[in-house]
Formats: sequence, structure tokens, C-alpha cells
Amino acid sequence: MISVRFKIAGNEFIPQQPVKLFEGRFARTGIIRSWDIAADGRFLMLEPDPVPADELKLLFPATLRIVLNWTEELKHQPAPAH
Repeated sequence: MISVRFKIAGNEFIPQQPVKLFEGRFARTGIIRSWDIAADGRFLMLEPDPVPADELKLLFPATLRIVLNWTEELKHQPAPAH
């Protein structure tokens, strides 16, 4: 997790140097963020349950496969039987 202070000068956005706040694995809940800032300024974050290394390899494989034009492949698939 990093923090970046910034300035606004007229129409210009000027980011400062990023500062690392902390590092580690933290819980994800799909598209919903797992952290928030409390009204009093405290930072709140969910910590994950420990995940075995072999399970992490299944979740995050070492290779990335990118499929281009995947919608074209769908057009050539047989329709599902009802």
C-alpha cells in the first residue's frame, strides 16, 4: 500500500513521490475494496486467512494467457442443448 501526496496548480495535477506505507498480502473481496478510512482518519483493513503456497500457485499462476478475439470463438461453438 502506498500513499501519494499531490498538489493542484490551476488545471495541473502534480503528484509527489510515492511513499510505501506497508506491504503484505491483504484480503480481497472481489471488486469491493477490503479497506476504508474511518471518520477520525484511522486506516482500517481486512487481513486474509493464511493461504498455503501451493494454493497460491493455483490462484496466481506463473504464466498469463491472453486470448484475443475470444468473441469470434464463441460464434463457432455449438448452441447449448435445452
